[in-house]
Amino acid sequence: ESHTVRSYYPDFLVQKEDGGYVIVEVKGDNKIDDPVVLAKKEFAEQMAVASGMTYKIIKGSDAAQGRHSFLLTNESTSYRAGLFQ
Repeated sequence: ESHTVRSYYPDFLVQKEDGGYVIVEVKGDNKIDDPVVLAKKEFAEQMAVASGMTYKIIKGSDAAQGRHSFLLTNESTSYRAGLFQ
């Protein structure tokens, strides 16, 4: 991994009804515990907090099965999501 500054595009940026944002990354099950992925996750969490956002990472298999209940655990259950490609 290089240590250069790069643009970051999350898989999903979810806007909650209260105006807050949740950054969501989906990673393959075989990569979720990879040291590089974990280092990026830690940095992304710090940046999200500094920006007043929340960061979540989920396994690809959980996303495929619709098992991402953290999106529904807040007081608000209506979200708008954007997929970045």
